[in-house]
Amino acid sequence: MILQQKSQISKALLLPLALILIVVLWGTNWAFAVKPQPPLSLYLSTTGRSNNHIEVTLEALANMDIESTQLSLHFPESLALVEGEEEWTGPIPLGQKKRLTILLQTISSTPEKVIGKAIVNLPEGGSFDQQSMIEINPKKTPPS
Repeated sequence: MILQQKSQISKALLLPLALILIVVLWGTNWAFAVKPQPPLSLYLSTTGRSNNHIEVTLEALANMDIESTQLSLHFPESLALVEGEEEWTGPIPLGQKKRLTILLQTISSTPEKVIGKAIVNLPEGGSFDQQSMIEINPKKTPPS
């Protein structure tokens, strides 16, 4: 009889505890479900070519409708522009990508940095600035 009462008490406590656990776990997942995103995601990449030529691509993916964006690529004088435009201005619709590609010629083997920048003019005023950097001719470390 006592064992039967303990079993009923355990079952009576188990249901509320399970409900509390479900609510707590569901509530924490809900809190982490919505993370703020920047207006755009910026990616910078290179592709090696022959004759000391390197293709540099700046890609911007819009995470919202962007009415006014400036994209630009910046590089030192030791890298010569062979082809492409270094700057672009315009809108990028939500979910769309804009690519800016240039072809550079390396004049020396010195490590150099290329910087891709984006400036988003926000509709409520102000701006969002983002940049990405990639190294051309990185120093090679000897295997240890």
